[in-house]
Amino acid sequence: MSIQQALIYENGEKRLDIAKQFAMSAAHNIRENLKYYARHNKNELIRQSIDKITSLMLKEKVSLSVSDLILTEGQIQNIYYACLNDILPNDDFQFVKRTKRPPMDSPNSLINFGNTILYSKFNAIFYLKNKFFKILD
Repeated sequence: MSIQQALIYENGEKRLDIAKQFAMSAAHNIRENLKYYARHNKNELIRQSIDKITSLMLKEKVSLSVSDLILTEGQIQNIYYACLNDILPNDDFQFVKRTKRPPMDSPNSLINFGNTILYSKFNAIFYLKNKFFKILD
């Protein structure tokens, strides 16, 4: 870890700002994905979910701690997961709830697999740049 990165990590305000940028980016991508499906699917749940996520994104902007930010980020993900069956209407591929260790069904397995790939890509990039990929304690 570089000295500059360590100083930022120790500075709670800067660390929170970086965490907000990550969380806001994730929320933005989730919302844009739902907007895409709302244009092609006249489902009211998806439209309501977009509004809820937009409201939670405003809450993320004013979060005072990383733990508050994590809570809001989890709420956004839960709203998104609730839309999966409407986005991918397939009786053989139903999303019931988020399970991680172990994933209890195919949708959760795919989510875990995608998250693992994304995390390893981020880690590889940070490693090549001699950066430490950690915001939380």
